[in-house]
Amino acid sequence: MASEGRRHLRVNRDGSADTSSPFIGIWDVAAKPGTTLDRLKAARRTAIETSDLMKTRGSEHAASGQFTADGIKAALRQNAMGEAVSPLHRARQAIKSAKAERDELRAKVKPPATDKTDLVSAMLRAEMRDWFRSKPQSERDRISVDPAKMDSQLALALTEMPAELTGVSVMHRNALIEHTVQAEHAETIATIKELERGIELAERAVEASREEIRKDTGLERAAFDELAAPIEKKATAPWLRKGLVIDLERGVAREPTEEELANGISAETLEEFNRLRAA
Repeated sequence: MASEGRRHLRVNRDGSADTSSPFIGIWDVAAKPGTTLDRLKAARRTAIETSDLMKTRGSEHAASGQFTADGIKAALRQNAMGEAVSPLHRARQAIKSAKAERDELRAKVKPPATDKTDLVSAMLRAEMRDWFRSKPQSERDRISVDPAKMDSQLALALTEMPAELTGVSVMHRNALIEHTVQAEHAETIATIKELERGIELAERAVEASREEIRKDTGLERAAFDELAAPIEKKATAPWLRKGLVIDLERGVAREPTEEELANGISAETLEEFNRLRAA
C-alpha cells in the first residue's frame, strides 16, 4: 500500500490496513517538488517507513528465537535509538518550519488599512457612517446583509470603526471584514489552508509513529524521551563550512546563529558532514 494512500499507520502482512494501528489519513494535498508541502509529504512518508522498519525489526527478533519477550523489547530499544529517533526528529523539524511559515503568512492576512493622509476620503466615510446610522435598524440590516453587494467605501466605513459607533450589527460587520480579507488575500489564504492540511497529515503520522515505536520498546514516555534527547540534538545539528551554515533544505549558505555555532558540525563536504553526524 503506497504511503500516500495509507489511512492507518501500519499494514498487515497481506498489505491490507491494520485498523488497530493509529488512523493517519490519506495524503490529499498537491505538493510540487521542493516546496514546503513536499517536505511535509516527505516527513509523513518518513514516519510511515520508520514505523514499518521497526515493525520488521521486531518480527526479525521474534523469528530468530534468540530473545525472550523482554529481550525483543530491549533489542527494539537499540533499533529505535539507532534507526528511528533521528529521522523522526528531522521530520518533526520540517513540521516546525512549516508551522513558522504558516504563522508568517497568517500575520499578513489583515483587512486593508486606510490611508490616514487621505482626509477627503476619511471625511466621505464619516458622512457615510452618519447616513447609515440615520436609518432604522431594519434598513441598516438590509443594506449590510450581503457583503458582495455593498459599495466598497461604505464597507470600509463600517469596518474601520467599532460596530457601536456605526450602527451595523456585529454579525454583519464580521461578515464584511471576512469578505474584504478574502478578496484582498485570496491566494495567501488558500496557501495557508493547504499548509495547515499538510501540517495536520504530517504531524499526525510522525507523532503516531514515534508513539507506536515507543510502545514497542516497552519504555515509558519520559524514559524514551530521555534516551532520545541527545540523539535528537545531534540529528538536527547544522552543517558549518567556512564560518557559514549550509542550509540543505533551502540550498543556501547563511550566517549562523550563536546556537548554531555552538551545536554545528564543521565539515568541508556533505559526505564528511553526514559521516561526522552519524558518528
